[in-house]
Amino acid sequence: GSPFGGVGGYTGGAQVAGVLSGTPAAAAGLAAGDVITRVDGTTVSSATALSGVMNGLRPGATVTVGWTMPTGRTASAAVQLVSGPVG
Repeated sequence: GSPFGGVGGYTGGAQVAGVLSGTPAAAAGLAAGDVITRVDGTTVSSATALSGVMNGLRPGATVTVGWTMPTGRTASAAVQLVSGPVG
């Protein structure tokens, strides 16, 4: 599968629809409703843009992910990518 950090889908741009427990994304503090805005310094403007950035990365890579929470607070964290689910 494609590399991912355990984020289970996007709606309305790069908004996080869900985060699988026990994954690097969950450990980093990402949660449903957060909006991913940057990956390793690259601005993410939509789910399509996020997919494009992630598809260029390999499982095992560590990336810095920036996001905005529903409260408006921003955060960032290093996330190690793992192989995503197939299908």
